[in-house]
Amino acid sequence: MFARRVPARRIVVSAGVFALLLSLSESSSACDTWVALGDVTKCGYTIFAKNSDRPRFDCQPLVLHPRQKWPGGSKIDLARITIRQVEETYATLGSSPY
Repeated sequence: MFARRVPARRIVVSAGVFALLLSLSESSSACDTWVALGDVTKCGYTIFAKNSDRPRFDCQPLVLHPRQKWPGGSKIDLARITIRQVEETYATLGSSPY
């Protein structure tokens, strides 16, 4: 199965509408939640990503984490739990507040 492409103008228009709605409220926060449903991913999986709600003008520089292989038995510490690390991780580009 091949991934279905979403027209770039649909993404730009959606982002523009979001920015317009966000500008209407002085005390609003921004939320970056993304989902790719199984019918548009090559593997057929649904992919969900959620970052924290942030003040509207909060700066979040981009951070690149390259693809990496991890030793067996490695663990990763998250905010509230520790879980097993997979053997290999994909490269990711994300943001992180200061």
